[in-house]
Order: sequence, then structure tokens, then C-alpha cells
Amino acid sequence: MMNSDHEYTEPVKDAARASILRHCAAIDDPHRPGILSKLRPYRGVDEHDYPELMTAILTIGKDFASPDSYDLVRHIWGLCWTIRNWAVRPTGLLRANKIISEQEVAVLDTWCEVIETTMLRLLGPHELHEAALPFLGLVAIGVKTIDSPVMRQILLRAASDDREELRETCAKAMSNCGIDRDFIAPLLGNLVRDPDRDVAQAASYALRNLG
Repeated sequence: MMNSDHEYTEPVKDAARASILRHCAAIDDPHRPGILSKLRPYRGVDEHDYPELMTAILTIGKDFASPDSYDLVRHIWGLCWTIRNWAVRPTGLLRANKIISEQEVAVLDTWCEVIETTMLRLLGPHELHEAALPFLGLVAIGVKTIDSPVMRQILLRAASDDREELRETCAKAMSNCGIDRDFIAPLLGNLVRDPDRDVAQAASYALRNLG
């Protein structure tokens, strides 16, 4: 159950923490290897891993600023550092040995950039939906997300934000996000009437895509 201030119950947060730690290879699950475990031995880039990790990160949200979250933050920075050193840098193990394609390198590099930017925002003064803007930008160009309470809350807040950039990115993201139509359609219906032309056009396009 989600409260109005983006707080979640401890079981929900515990599940998010476990998901983050699994993707950072801090806990081992041989049946569900995470992002880092799939780098060595290399098993390719799984497009489902990234939205799962981002959903978990956004579920923890502003709690990352708590001293109790120090280890979790450290693991996330470690994840990005390892990806860059193993897979993104030309001298990295995977790239130097031509184990990974240039397209996969670009995907992983983008993942790292958005994770790092989101974390910096969550650790700073930004609200949750503001911190999610880089991820929403990727969703707007085709990266799928998970229909979750935190993503719904982010879209609700972004759709009503005073800033045109957030509302426009939100509308574009709703065109591709995969969240239930019954939730998305009313938000887009409101944004179609937005006074900003770019926001209204983005919402109109997204609404047509819903069918």
C-alpha cells in the first residue's frame, strides 16, 4: 500500500532492496541472475533487467538519503563502475576481447548514465517524479517499464507538474510504458487539453497509440 508521500510498506521496500542487491551481485540467485552476474560469464543484455532495477531504485526513492541506505547506494555505484570497466571502456574485459557488441555497449552505457543521474537526484533535493525524469525519457523512446505503484505515482505527479518539460516527457512515456490503459487514458485525456502545444501534441499522439 502506498501512502501520499511516496512511502511504501517494509515488505515492499525489502523486495526492492533484494532486487537491487541481486542485480548488483551482492546476493546470489542462480535461478535469476542479475545484471552484474550476466557480465561474467557474459550472457548478453536482458532488456527486462533494466526496468526491474529502475522500479526497485524508484521504490526506495528518497530513502537513499538515509544513513541506513549507505551500503545499498555503494552497491549501486559499484554496479555502474563495474559495468563501465568490464563492458563499456575499450580496454574492458568484454569489449577488448570482442565478446560484447557495440550496440550492447551503448545500451549498458545508457543504463549506467540514467542510473547515476537518478541516484544523484534522489540523494539531492529533487522530488521522486523529478528524479525519474531521465528514466521517463528512455521510456518515451521505447524502453519498457513495469506496471507498478511507484511508476503510476510518478506518472500522476509528472502529468500535473508545473513544468512543461516534465509534462511532455510524461505524455511521451505513456505512449510506450505498457501500463494499464484504464490508468493511462484519463491522464492523457487531461494532457491533450494542456495549454502548452508540445505537451498537448505529445498527449494526443500517445492517446492515439493506445487504440
